[in-house]
Amino acid sequence: MSAFRLYEPRELGADGYPLAWHETIKHVVREEAGHRCIRCGHPFIVGESGVMEGPHASAKGFAADIGVDVEELEFFASERPTAAELDAGRRTNWSACDEQCTHAGPARARRFDGETGWSEIRFTDEWPTAGEWAARLPQVQAAWRILTVHHLDQNKANCRWWNLTSLCQRCHLYIQRTVQMERVYPWAHDDWFKPYAAGWYAHAYLGEDLTREETLARLDELLALERVA
Repeated sequence: MSAFRLYEPRELGADGYPLAWHETIKHVVREEAGHRCIRCGHPFIVGESGVMEGPHASAKGFAADIGVDVEELEFFASERPTAAELDAGRRTNWSACDEQCTHAGPARARRFDGETGWSEIRFTDEWPTAGEWAARLPQVQAAWRILTVHHLDQNKANCRWWNLTSLCQRCHLYIQRTVQMERVYPWAHDDWFKPYAAGWYAHAYLGEDLTREETLARLDELLALERVA
């Protein structure tokens, strides 16, 4: 039986995911995407890419500096950041961009003015993407684009191929906020999203669970279902 399917409640772990999710599924999805975000193109190999930087590695480190337990940071919200605020603001994961990146900032480039360190990239009409900067400079990095796998319908048990997308953190959060699979969307989809939408339409309107290859062979037909539903 394929691992890419809908799992029964009895097959799920305490975290809501099937065991196969951790063992194989999420790894296969990222690998099939070439270890890239399929929306913005940012490359990231989990466990190999990215470096954490900042004055503190975590809220726990900051708490130790000021001599309190990490839980006590919550009581200083009016004077000091909470643990969550600290983690968001103090530490950053930077990972290398390449010419396939279509995203904008935040990003940085290695300085070439005789000084060490990094300079923030200012995106312009001429160089509007990190990929265009990366084509001109030897070292360009983006902030918080760790590669994740997103369930488009936000159901952890639904591991059908058309429900799983390889997305960086920033694209993941955007798609999670804006995409609702059950909501009728009669306009044209972005190219990267078309196979996933078509797979969902086949399932929702026709009751068919097609493979990716079957879906791609019927792409125009399936995408038209939403416009006539």
